[in-house]
Amino acid sequence: IIEKRLRLVTGICIGLPIYITNIYDKDNKFIARVGSVSGRTSNLNIASYTNEMKKVLSQRLRFNITAKTLEELEKKNSRYKRALNFYNDSFYVADTGVRFTLLFSSLESLFNLTGNKVKKNIANYASKILFLKESEEVIYKKRLENYYKIRSYYIHGNNPKTINEEIEFNLREIVRKVLLIYWSISQSIFIKEPKDVLTYLDENDRNTIDLQLQIFIKMLDVKEYSEFYNEVREKLLSGRRNIM
Repeated sequence: IIEKRLRLVTGICIGLPIYITNIYDKDNKFIARVGSVSGRTSNLNIASYTNEMKKVLSQRLRFNITAKTLEELEKKNSRYKRALNFYNDSFYVADTGVRFTLLFSSLESLFNLTGNKVKKNIANYASKILFLKESEEVIYKKRLENYYKIRSYYIHGNNPKTINEEIEFNLREIVRKVLLIYWSISQSIFIKEPKDVLTYLDENDRNTIDLQLQIFIKMLDVKEYSEFYNEVREKLLSGRRNIM
């Protein structure tokens, strides 16, 4: 679950092939030492981390998503559990097309509840949950519809279209944000059932969601936290309750 959480927060294939943990009681008395060896690794060494990746890690690791809340959501929402598993498994596949397919399967797990109008529903809800401006939401909806076509050609076509790394990366960033905001909705609005999440998305937009969710969504793209803090503080002190 630690690896899942780190990959969800960062969007980078962080692996913990070996870990050792010391356990202490409330009086700081040593109780036991536990450890494990994973059969999978991230295939990333220190030399693989570019300056840009280091910046991303520094920014995104500030998010505080506890393993406990993630596990609780997985237990209560099997669709989210499958979606998170697809997202995580996509890091371990060499073929770009297969990674792309797994990422799209993550969205399908969350938003294809009936099997009807699959492309429309996935594109609609995956763009709505980002709580973008109306013009931006339209752009993302069309992009996801196009990605669904590419995914379908890849799976069913005799001559599938080439899925390059740029398209796969763009979809990965969308899926990461969708999973994070979905988690945030479950925590701030206390919604766990998949159909209730869709109902919430139908009934709300960026102008009606609560302040806690607004701040979380805004923070997904923040690079300078001091500037963000000052901006939010100024708006709240002036009486504004919408910072989107």
